[in-house]
Amino acid sequence: MSSTDCPSQPKSLGRRRFLQVGGAVGAASALDLTGLFRLAPAGAQVAASPSAWSNPATWGGAVPGTGSVAVVSKPILLDVNTTVAGVVINPGGELIFDSAKSVALNSSGNVVVQGRLTMRPSRVDILHRLSFINVKESSFVGGGEVVLSTDVGLWVMGAGVLDVAGSPKLGWSRAAGTVAKGATSVAILDDPSGWQIGDEVVITPTGSPATPNHSLAFDTLIITGISGRTITLSGPTAFDHPAVTVKPGVILTAEVLNLSRNVRIEGAATGRSHIFVKSTSPQRVDHAGIRHVGPRRPSGGYTAFVLGRYGIHFHMSSDGSRGTSVQGTVIRDAGSHAFVTHEATGVSFRDCISHNTMEDAYWWDLPANTRAAAPVTNDLLYDRCVASRVTCDPPFRGYNLAGFMLGAGTGNTARNCVAVGVQGNSTANGFVWPEGSEGSWVFQDCVAHNNKVHGIYAWQNTAMTHVVTRFTGYHNGKSGISHGAYNNRYRYEDCVLYGNAESAILLHAGSATAVSPLTFVGAWCDGAGLSAYCVKTWRHSLAPAGPTQLVNCSFRGSKKAAVGLAYDGLNGSTEADLVDLIECTFVGNELWLVSTIHPGSTVRVQDSVRGVQKVQRTDQSGTLRATWNARVTPIPSFVPLT
Repeated sequence: MSSTDCPSQPKSLGRRRFLQVGGAVGAASALDLTGLFRLAPAGAQVAASPSAWSNPATWGGAVPGTGSVAVVSKPILLDVNTTVAGVVINPGGELIFDSAKSVALNSSGNVVVQGRLTMRPSRVDILHRLSFINVKESSFVGGGEVVLSTDVGLWVMGAGVLDVAGSPKLGWSRAAGTVAKGATSVAILDDPSGWQIGDEVVITPTGSPATPNHSLAFDTLIITGISGRTITLSGPTAFDHPAVTVKPGVILTAEVLNLSRNVRIEGAATGRSHIFVKSTSPQRVDHAGIRHVGPRRPSGGYTAFVLGRYGIHFHMSSDGSRGTSVQGTVIRDAGSHAFVTHEATGVSFRDCISHNTMEDAYWWDLPANTRAAAPVTNDLLYDRCVASRVTCDPPFRGYNLAGFMLGAGTGNTARNCVAVGVQGNSTANGFVWPEGSEGSWVFQDCVAHNNKVHGIYAWQNTAMTHVVTRFTGYHNGKSGISHGAYNNRYRYEDCVLYGNAESAILLHAGSATAVSPLTFVGAWCDGAGLSAYCVKTWRHSLAPAGPTQLVNCSFRGSKKAAVGLAYDGLNGSTEADLVDLIECTFVGNELWLVSTIHPGSTVRVQDSVRGVQKVQRTDQSGTLRATWNARVTPIPSFVPLT
């Protein structure tokens, strides 16, 4: 089972199994499309001078209707609203939505793009809509990479191209301050470029985890007026959205997400569709609204997602997808993963939003088991993307559910991204480095807040040095950072962790090497009076190669101690825990060592206030320090003095 899936769902399949499932049923199920299109050579060109869809001569006598599949083999201009049983755009063909008018294409069958599909409204008041109607989710087969008549959606195959560009619009901003319950307007920090009266906005939760349902306090309203950076709302807000001082001088406020776009690709609430892209050409899907995608079907009394049929799925295009742009696009109300890049290289997601998505919002396949080779995605960019309200079915499951899955590959980057309102249980999180899918990431300036469980969850045993820079985790239901599994060499730099209910940092892992230890540098940890500890160490089942280092960190606001070695009798460690505190500052009690920790567990402290000391549990040698529940022994400096 994929660690991100609900237990009720089918096991995650690796690349080979995915192809086997799809290939077996695809050969039979795709026969109804045989002969309607053939594969195009890469770089095929499309002619100019489109013919009007509404002109019978375009079709040789009869305009396609509700019972027919429209076959597009030349440039055709969609100039009228129409309903068909499907569309096939052959190589050399192009279907162009009229840029000068609002037009809708409704299809009860697949839209297969081997040529080009263009949706580019010329003005913000023009709406282009591709809708899949009468979709039966229970009929979906899933798997593979062959067009299936059962799996109704938008398929981009061969050298096909999506050229989708709605009117440019700022995807989201943050509130300029607290948004109080009952507010009928909200000021934002940025110019609301492209925002319109009638747009739908979501205000994300920011309240303390001591507040009931703190991860579900979303307000969804309509814009009824815009004056400068202030928007008037269609009604009063139902929740408080406080501004949060996560560190002196650093205030974070609610994200205000604009969900409306004037290019829309969608299924229906009772019949979700999907977008599948396996093309040798780069794609453009900018400022689009994608809704009611990611089909699910009944499984063992619950519902499970359909393998391979997601919001938008770039599937095994390798280098063919390089240069693909997905910017300012919203995927909402999805029954499965929103943005998926499965072995697709060089895809850039900028200013995108996933809202109200089941399963990990930004994701690609995990290996069938942790010892199998993981699917690899390279040169992927998430820049200023948001995962908002991520859920699972049934809601009490969702172990390891995540906003962003940071998987295997090289050259991948996540920066300025936000994960908020991720639900699930156990180890659910905003951002996850998953077991068995280990990649190299640049990870900078991301925020995880008001998630039901953790902000970051890392569970890897890796020889790679991962660097997490300027991460902020606040008001999460358990920890800002939960770090495991056995030993590794992660490095966290300048992170801010405020008001997380259980701890700022929960440590399961130790250092893989003494030369490159697991390290936290410059972390600001404030328990805000909520958590017993800022840093809480937990069970260790493998001896670390050296101490975990906390360097130049600041601790305050914990109820019991800044750092707690906190195993209990039921979850005792089989190995010693080693921690170094180097030039750290404290407000309140510094340490607490639970009596049941491994007898070899040791904290070394070196700073100008406390000097240099070794701290162990009370049955070891040294001078008793009751406030730490520990014995203390002076030792020589273990790092160079500064």
